Amino acid sequence: MAMNTPPDPAVLATLDLEQARRFLVRQRIRLEEDTSELSPVELNYYIAQLPAERARQEREAQKARDRADAWSDAEHSRQRAYEHAEHMRKARVWGREQGHFVGTRGAIPAAVRQAYQRETGYEL
Repeated sequence: MAMNTPPDPAVLATLDLEQARRFLVRQRIRLEEDTSELSPVELNYYIAQLPAERARQEREAQKARDRADAWSDAEHSRQRAYEHAEHMRKARVWGREQGHFVGTRGAIPAAVRQAYQRETGYEL
């Protein structure tokens, strides 16, 4: 098919012309302010590029899903880290209240960790 031959009416009926217009603007083939009817050359170019455009859109959508998943995983990790730090703080306070020597930083003695686990059920 020659590029200046009008596309098949059956194919043309399935196209979203506004989406085609946005695609052509993105490709810098058409100016954004140009509201004239799409030419046969522009339509045929869009039809020829449609599979690649759909693949690009799917890749972009997958990237967005991956970013959302990564953010969710990071949020879950931050929450776990916060909870663990909170239990470490509570274990230090609990250990001191029970008469054990527990520093403000560093490792909590094994005896204190084991006793705290028996008391609370949380494993440090």
